[in-house]
Amino acid sequence: MRTIAVANAQTSERVRTIAAPQILLVWTLPILYPLSLSVIFRSVELTQANVALGSGLLALAIAWSMAGPVVGWLSLNYLDHNGLDRTRNRLVVNGAWLATVTPARTVLVALAAFLPASDSVSPASATNFRHIHATSAIVLATYALAHVFNHSLAIISIGMHTAVLHLFRLAYRQNVGQTILIGAVAMQVCTGLMMVWKYHLRRSTPLRNLQLVSGVYLAIFLVTHLITVFTTRHSGIDTDFVWASHAPAGLLAGLSTVPLLPRYSLAVLAVFIHLACQARWNLSRAISDSAARKASYSLMAVGGITTAVISLAACGIHWMK
Repeated sequence: MRTIAVANAQTSERVRTIAAPQILLVWTLPILYPLSLSVIFRSVELTQANVALGSGLLALAIAWSMAGPVVGWLSLNYLDHNGLDRTRNRLVVNGAWLATVTPARTVLVALAAFLPASDSVSPASATNFRHIHATSAIVLATYALAHVFNHSLAIISIGMHTAVLHLFRLAYRQNVGQTILIGAVAMQVCTGLMMVWKYHLRRSTPLRNLQLVSGVYLAIFLVTHLITVFTTRHSGIDTDFVWASHAPAGLLAGLSTVPLLPRYSLAVLAVFIHLACQARWNLSRAISDSAARKASYSLMAVGGITTAVISLAACGIHWMK
């Protein structure tokens, strides 16, 4: 009995010792996030005096502003890899979610760190959530990929983006199409967050953690983005790429628009990562795990390239004026 007590004491001490740096990291990063935006803006100004120094600092600052989801994912993986109980390290777990969604401009998830843990998961309800989530995902993914493709055309010219946008709007700006789209978003967000809440204190794999982190970011982004879009439309302003990127100056032209760069960029990347993770699970049922993994990584790579292209266009860089 004494041996068991000693072992339990050592385990408790190990939990406190290992989790402490992660608690500090995931809760400090959101606090320092606004500073990264200021550094981005000042770096742009610095490039006018010293291109090399300004560009290097700008790249680091942008990486810093987008580090939240990465830190959140790594923190969850750290707990799982070391066999640490998520329930006993809820400040790390929920701090990871806070770090993840910080660029999406919300701190509501921080409250979860102080809510009671939920250990009961109904298999039947979880299955229903997945079915609804998968059904709405087909509609939302179709729109999201078309939307992302349309935005990527802005790297060529705003005119080309606008021409294709008008074609797409013939479908999704109709009352029926818009209703279906909003319904799909509502189902995705509700079912997705419910599944995350049910399983967020359970040990998982790096791939599953990546899927959850990207999904949480997308859920928060979609809600805040839709509110902004419909509020803006109500004011009589067209919510196109010119509005989103503050063209022709771009998002780096003013301190007030700089936060939109990591916010939009992470949303584009999250779409591809979330789809790639699910594709890995689906494809592994039909092909070898190795082939499914390669296909998943390829989709993530495409997402990274697409994110870079759209980000450059949002900063006012276009092939044709």
